[in-house]
Amino acid sequence: MFDVTGSDKTEGQALLAKLFVGQNFQKVFDLNEGSIPARTRRDKDGLQIVIARPDGSPMILHSELQRELPADVILGLRPEDIAKAGFHSGRAVQASPCRIDLVEPAGADTYVVSQLGGKQVTARLHAETKAQPGAMLDLAFDLAKVSFFAPATGERLN
Repeated sequence: MFDVTGSDKTEGQALLAKLFVGQNFQKVFDLNEGSIPARTRRDKDGLQIVIARPDGSPMILHSELQRELPADVILGLRPEDIAKAGFHSGRAVQASPCRIDLVEPAGADTYVVSQLGGKQVTARLHAETKAQPGAMLDLAFDLAKVSFFAPATGERLN
């Protein structure tokens, strides 16, 4: 907090902090920013995460997460946890082709937007990317960084 004097300034600062750092703000933020509606189902290798694409074909990602999750979840991923395939590596990284809707150069990074689960999802790529709107691009999803949320309550499930 900032060093302020006067009870009105101290109270105002406390209220502002409560609004931005409070539990309800975080739930609403998590359900809207970087959130992807998905369905889950178990298979012999772990958890399948099924995400709808605009063309009707499902994107199926596989997670080794052994925890039980409800069938309907919200998948939370930050833009830095979605990159061009080959950039991230590891057992938890899953790649899938995505149609790029928007390309936004931003200095050292370029952000691309794709529709997944009926939501706009942002990925952070290198500035030199050749991504073009309307083109398909293999994006890698780092499932080690994913958070699962209950759609009705916003409660974090993992």
